[in-house]
Parts: sequence; C-alpha cells; structure tokens
Amino acid sequence: MLIKLQPQHIPLLNSLFDKIIDTGDFEYFHPHPFTTEQAEQICNYTGKDLYLASIDNGKISSYGLLRGWDEGFEIPSLGIYVEETYRGTGLSKRTMEDLQDFAWKNGAKRIRLTVLKNNKKALALYQKLGYTIYKKYHNYVVMFIYNSLLKS
Repeated sequence: MLIKLQPQHIPLLNSLFDKIIDTGDFEYFHPHPFTTEQAEQICNYTGKDLYLASIDNGKISSYGLLRGWDEGFEIPSLGIYVEETYRGTGLSKRTMEDLQDFAWKNGAKRIRLTVLKNNKKALALYQKLGYTIYKKYHNYVVMFIYNSLLKS
C-alpha cells in the first residue's frame, strides 16, 4: 500500500536515495537529485503532484511519483523505483497499479512515463499493464496509458 510521504519519512527517503546512488540505479531512475535537501522537499511537499512510498520493516520498499500537475500539465508523468530486495515479488506491479489509481482519482485521463530502451524488465511490465509506446528517442521510450474508465 502506498502512502503519501510526510516529514517523519525524511530519514527513510534519505536512506533510499543513498541506496539508489550506491547501487548505480540512478542510471535507470533519475527523476530528481538524490540529496537530503530533495528528500526534505518531497516529504514536506503540499502541492498537487504526488510522492508516495510503501514501507516495509522500517524502510522504503517502493517509491513512486506522479508529477506535472503543479506545472499545469493535464497528463502526469509517472516514476517508480523498487528497492532491489523487493524486485521479483510483484511489488512493482502493485506499486504501478496504486500509482495509476491515484492518478485516475485525481482526474488524469492518461499517464505518461519515460523508460530507457535497454530496461527490458520495466518495458515488459509497463506493456503488460497496458502502456503503449508513443515514441522512441535517443535511448528512451515514451509510453502512455489511458484511463479505461473513461472509454465508452
């Protein structure tokens, strides 16, 4: 279950950011800087964009974001990171579905995400969940999913 990150989660988010840097996962997931200042900003955030996490055994197991609303975009951009020890457990799929539910409840008609072309596992998951390729550029693939509740 995803929860909105709050000020009490700053140490947990900092630990996750350290792990992202230490493992080199920032090569695949880089929506923002992974600094203490960024963790504080996210955990104290009060705008329309969403920064969410699932917490297990005192650490963040998955982290997701839906952004763009504060900048005036109708279509939020989705980002997801699942801590290494939780990969392959179904948490990625559950986190994606929860993020989509948050987006639909906040009025999104579709969701956008960008993924590296060589991130085959992520691409397979996103396509399995219904995301379609919009365009490819450089080393990236841009994908969209439409809110099926709006289709007639």
